[in-house]
Amino acid sequence: MNAETSQDIPSGKPDEVLALNKFKAAIEKQAQEKASKIIADAKEKVEQIISEQKKEIDQLKREIISSMESEAKLTKIREVSRKKQSLRMDYLETREQLLEEIDVEIKSKLLSFTQTDKYPIFLKSEVEKCALAMGGGSIEIILRSEDKSLISNDSLKNIAELVEKDTGIKLTLKVSDKILDNIGGFKMVRSDDKLYIDNSFEARLERNQEDARIAILDILSQ
Repeated sequence: MNAETSQDIPSGKPDEVLALNKFKAAIEKQAQEKASKIIADAKEKVEQIISEQKKEIDQLKREIISSMESEAKLTKIREVSRKKQSLRMDYLETREQLLEEIDVEIKSKLLSFTQTDKYPIFLKSEVEKCALAMGGGSIEIILRSEDKSLISNDSLKNIAELVEKDTGIKLTLKVSDKILDNIGGFKMVRSDDKLYIDNSFEARLERNQEDARIAILDILSQ
């Protein structure tokens, strides 16, 4: 059986939590501002085209009612219908483009975060939190190759002692020989393969992506 955690920020020291919360808030604010601009432009264009098409349709209806149908009028109606379909496609493309741009921007910010002094603190705090969730045993941590030097054996030993103190269960932690091909974060697996946590940045973004999509769709549908 697999187990996953999806909390955004570790419950570590107050200054660590504050710094990471500010980082997350900055990402969300920048993404929201960009989303609002794209959405506003898209909605303005949609409303303008819909208004023009509605006038054309209303005029055609009046003409059809007052006179005999002609092939020219039917052709015009079909043209308006095609324009409306094209508008729907533009709307969907704008929505998907918005989601992709936000995703790329967030990943870029996270990658930049891995180059800061706060990242090693974040890693250690998350390892402790996930090890506590595992509940003891022999656990391997899969890291990016560039992150392996950020968590020393002494750090792992200290984390294990803290977890053992809380759970009363023997715990051993070691860095796996496997390499994490990811933006950042880590994966954690117990030696019996019965528990597994994917705490990589990509996995955390994927778990939150559906909520982001729903929020954007709600805005676009207003």
